[in-house]
Amino acid sequence: MGLQNFTPSIWANGYLESFYKVLVGRGITNSNYQGDIQGQGSSVRINEYGDVTINDYTHGATLSYQSPNSAQKVLYIDQAKYFAVSVDKIDIVQNNPKAIPGLMAKAAYNMADTVDQFIFSHYASAGATITAASVSAGNVLNNISDFALALDENDVPSVGRWLVIPPWYHQKLWQAVSGAVSVTGTTKVYDDGVLRNGFVGSLNGFDIFVSNNLTATTKGTDAKVMAGTNEAITFASQLAEIEPVLQRETTFDQAIRGLYIYGAKVVKPEALVYCTCTKTA
Repeated sequence: MGLQNFTPSIWANGYLESFYKVLVGRGITNSNYQGDIQGQGSSVRINEYGDVTINDYTHGATLSYQSPNSAQKVLYIDQAKYFAVSVDKIDIVQNNPKAIPGLMAKAAYNMADTVDQFIFSHYASAGATITAASVSAGNVLNNISDFALALDENDVPSVGRWLVIPPWYHQKLWQAVSGAVSVTGTTKVYDDGVLRNGFVGSLNGFDIFVSNNLTATTKGTDAKVMAGTNEAITFASQLAEIEPVLQRETTFDQAIRGLYIYGAKVVKPEALVYCTCTKTA
């Protein structure tokens, strides 16, 4: 066996570290059911209590008892993505810089980009939709206030709200006459201290993030701008594995492959809102 076992752990750690740092959409979701899915199974059934009715009370009257209702949502781990690349051993020896680290970084970014787009594709499950808007520097602040109003009307807590916008929308904010985003001195980080990618500042109660992965008909022209809290979308991954194939049977090369299995679900649609925004002068 030699020292072969030492190699994959180095690659895997580098891959997962890069993957986590560039995964913008992951920062606006929660992992409440990660522990439930990690061991076994392909889905998690999430139970919810139904509403409890409040009735008028009349002195001496007989009470009417309600039979409680329940609801259930299912988080499916139904996304499976992989990469597989090989490098000839001659190239491994002769290349400068070495190809493997660069390929791993590229694989990490592309995998994160794929997951990011998947997360943002859940805009259609939002509990509220703002009327489509043509966004300019003159009305961009009004558009943001519409997101806040929609969440307020759904009784969504003001703490922890986020807004994800495309780059052109961010430009409109900076062009706004009344001033744009106020960047606080607090760096936005994940629970483990990793920097939250894409954070540009705060406005009207929202932490604002810029992403090119919002669903769009024509990137740079329109986008499904999303707002909400981390309680809206849950994300879970079941398998993230990197395997080096040190020697394929018919070639002299070094091959590496990776597999990532994951899923996402809008579990609190009332905490998610979107608007089809179109860029205008």
